[in-house]
Amino acid sequence: MTYARPRLGAGLPSLACGAPWIPNGPPDEASLRGHAVLVHFFSSVCPLCDEGAHRIAGWIDEFGEIGLVVVGAFQPRRDVASTVADALTECERHRRIAPHPCAADASGELSQRFGNEWWPAYFVYDAAHRLRHYQMGNEAMERLDSVVRECALDRK
Repeated sequence: MTYARPRLGAGLPSLACGAPWIPNGPPDEASLRGHAVLVHFFSSVCPLCDEGAHRIAGWIDEFGEIGLVVVGAFQPRRDVASTVADALTECERHRRIAPHPCAADASGELSQRFGNEWWPAYFVYDAAHRLRHYQMGNEAMERLDSVVRECALDRK
């Protein structure tokens, strides 16, 4: 599978995909307009993903009411075959920590569209839906905290 590298300033890719979403499908474009968006990718058997989910829960608590939209996507591991049922199980488990819409993307359609090769991964879009920051892994979480805060509070 070939991945295009994410580019800062690029627009938010479509969240529409063939994967099932829980609880009720992806956020529609109208509901995202004018809101900062955090898209994060996680996988199964990933302690760093679970650690990141706790951080995401904090952002939802702190910034959700002022408009931060958080979207999760299960990304299959390269070394383990994933079914849609496996992906749904992981989304449910992840959502128990940080409740938000989640794509059970066992095919990897969204990870390819976003140019994401690893997990956990975080893509932060400002209110105009320009990519402001992306990172793979949980190093430099203070920088990620800062960008999420800045984008969530800046409602242009």
